[in-house]
Amino acid sequence: MIGTRLRMAVWGALMLLVLSVAGCLNQKQHQQQLAHKRVHQQQLMLHLLEDRLNQVKSQKDPDWQSVIKLSRYLKEQSPLDFDEYLALFLVTQPKGPNQQQLHDLIKQHRTPVKYASRASLPLDKDWQHRIQELEELQMALITKVNEQNKLIQSQSLTISQLTNQQSQQQAQLELWQQEQQLQQHEVSMSPLYVRTFPENAKIEVLNITPRFVQGIALPTGKYLVQVSATGYNTSNRWIELAPLQNRFCIGLSPNTALQGPTPSQHQSAIFETTCAID
Repeated sequence: MIGTRLRMAVWGALMLLVLSVAGCLNQKQHQQQLAHKRVHQQQLMLHLLEDRLNQVKSQKDPDWQSVIKLSRYLKEQSPLDFDEYLALFLVTQPKGPNQQQLHDLIKQHRTPVKYASRASLPLDKDWQHRIQELEELQMALITKVNEQNKLIQSQSLTISQLTNQQSQQQAQLELWQQEQQLQQHEVSMSPLYVRTFPENAKIEVLNITPRFVQGIALPTGKYLVQVSATGYNTSNRWIELAPLQNRFCIGLSPNTALQGPTPSQHQSAIFETTCAID
């Protein structure tokens, strides 16, 4: 029992030792690969920097700042970082030709293309005659189109003028209609004066609401005026009030002159006497 446990412990220790040795070997191999890769990368970057230095020096007007930077990095023995190399490679990149230089290069290599004119083409006389007829027809059509355009422009101008005249006439008509409506709504007023005999007679206008006073302003038209006094026959008279006919005189006759009932509107004249208007 004790021997079995001892053997198992020995085998376990051997397995751990083998695994640790294998891990160390793998790690060392990986480090060697990384170092080899880094050395290869350094050699490649140095080679590219040498090419860039030769490229900058071969220019007609070299950038001496770039030459100094490249020479400084090539002389140093310390390992070059990839980021530093990339920045240096981009900074020292030679400038290409500007726009004027490109234009000059294109102009130098451009070859003019000569096109044959229609006159130099070998055409048959029949075809030349047809082409001439087509050109004449084209010119005639262009002339006709220009005339049509001028006619359309003149017609458009005439239509616009007629439209303006119509709008002006419409505005004048509307203004005249408004004036007519105002005139229809306007009512001329006139003062009314009535002289009576006897002078203290009572005067009433039966077809209006306001009380009569001398000089009352009323619209022109017909009014029924009633004049009455004690001891006199009452008179009812229709008068026509107008701006130039606004003064009236009504004289009453004594009630002893004619016996009878109170006069109606159609019997007023027989109960009146002469009266002078001032």
